[in-house]
Amino acid sequence: MISEQIEKELIDALKAKETERVDTLRLLKAAFQNALIAAGKPLDEAAETAIVRTQIKQRDEAAVQYEKAGRDELSKAEKSQAKILGAYLPEQPSNEALMTHVEGAISATGATGPHDMGKVMGALKQKLDPTTDMGAVAKLVGEKLAPK
Repeated sequence: MISEQIEKELIDALKAKETERVDTLRLLKAAFQNALIAAGKPLDEAAETAIVRTQIKQRDEAAVQYEKAGRDELSKAEKSQAKILGAYLPEQPSNEALMTHVEGAISATGATGPHDMGKVMGALKQKLDPTTDMGAVAKLVGEKLAPK
């Protein structure tokens, strides 16, 4: 489980006095704890992966906002934290492998255009691993279903 790995690496980071890593892992640990309390039951691997993705997305959005405000040092820190968090995501399938699944789902659902994207995404969500980045999948589906 990701949370167990975070615990061990947090202790290692504390011993090595890596302040940025410690801060990032503490925030992630707090997010896991909040989700655990909200769910009222232990988190599974998919839930933990979703939390990590959410944390990365928050860091990326914050970095963009800092850049717009001219705060490059804070933007750089947010990007660095996102990179640290990215190490806890499972390996994603290649675009070629995803495209194979997308094409199969399009033919299986009989999708003909962008209005059928929901059907295709529903079929793919059932077929793909729950840790797969569905944002990337949605982009591929959109490209494939786009009118030519």
